[in-house]
Amino acid sequence: MKRQFLKTILWSVTVFLFSVPSVSVGEIIGTLTDPCNLSITGYTDIISAKVEKSGLQLTFYITTRSPIPASVTDPCSITYIWFVDADNNPQTGQNPGGNVGSEFNVRAVITPTVEGWVDITGAWSPGGGQGTVAINGNELKMTINMSQIGSPDLFHFRCDACTWNGSQTENSNGVTPESCEVWASKYAVLYDASQRYYGIDQNCTVLRCDEGDPLNPQTATLAEHETWTNEGQSEPQFNTIVAADNGDEHLIQSLGNSDFLHLRTL
Repeated sequence: MKRQFLKTILWSVTVFLFSVPSVSVGEIIGTLTDPCNLSITGYTDIISAKVEKSGLQLTFYITTRSPIPASVTDPCSITYIWFVDADNNPQTGQNPGGNVGSEFNVRAVITPTVEGWVDITGAWSPGGGQGTVAINGNELKMTINMSQIGSPDLFHFRCDACTWNGSQTENSNGVTPESCEVWASKYAVLYDASQRYYGIDQNCTVLRCDEGDPLNPQTATLAEHETWTNEGQSEPQFNTIVAADNGDEHLIQSLGNSDFLHLRTL
């Protein structure tokens, strides 16, 4: 009876993890804020920034203190830029100032027209290309495909904005001191329901879930598999799961457990 009860508990954990919903349309996956700077033009003074994910597309946003012009006269221009640290190492890629190392720059430029590009600034490839830019009041957004920044599972970004008067840069916001962490991929943790003992021999598998087919073990990519034993039976045991993807190590889950009543995933 006790064995069957434990089996039911662990099976419930597995079923719960499989029921996690897929990434919703326009889900915000990263945000940052920036202090107000009244000494520069309002439309280059960044107030906040964010990234939304919809399918395999990412939309980068910048919100400024005042409305953003839809066009400016040649040779002037306005530039909005997101510095994307795709390998999460500030010592690699382009360093525009501060603790930044960008492999890609997502860049929107306003001239008599509005255009957007993804510049390759580091060693990651493939990537780059054009993006779609839209302006709505004091908000500018640029939509790209994940592959244009190398399809990272995890990346960081900072922002900047400035004007160009034809000979020099003016009204620079400066690179945002805050860096935003963005998880762009989904992961699932699965437990082996055949291990049903008080002194847990825990068998854990971390799966990277395919877009549009969430938490399907038949199509998901194995990121990590790990087994451990809690010899003390009553003392909590904590483990760190690190998954390797594209040669880079990313912390996926931290797990702690002591018995079936205290099994938990953070």
